[in-house]
Amino acid sequence: TTGTYAIGGAGTAGVAAAGTGGTGGNTTFTDGTTLCTAFGGLGGVGMSGAATALVALGGASGAVSTNATVNGKGSPGGFGIRVSGVAGGGVSGHGASYMFGGGANGTNVAGAGAGAVGFASGGAGGCTIAGSAAAAGGAGTQGIIIVDEFT
Repeated sequence: TTGTYAIGGAGTAGVAAAGTGGTGGNTTFTDGTTLCTAFGGLGGVGMSGAATALVALGGASGAVSTNATVNGKGSPGGFGIRVSGVAGGGVSGHGASYMFGGGANGTNVAGAGAGAVGFASGGAGGCTIAGSAAAAGGAGTQGIIIVDEFT
């Protein structure tokens, strides 16, 4: 049996100026009859530095996959928190994990977010503390396809 596939691209990192992270690409596989699709997750919501408290949502998981033997969707990313006050701090959200990859851990230290490792996982948000420079989030990783063939 032959098949056609496309591996979804990794979500791009959010830009340093409170940018929202990029959505991961869809991963597809067809055997010529049935098209299976695993949808990419959304990028986390960007947040700017300010003196007020705020919670920014992590990236949502993609839609439920279609036409596979078992259909599901990934985990959402973790939320980021900005604490109020001039000397306030915060913590960046963690990236979503998948069974063949690891979402990057959030941080409470000023700087860019870490990128994900493995497959189909999300990068962590960047963290700005007490007036430090804006920081970009980390990038996600590309999708994966595993085909079990029984004869």
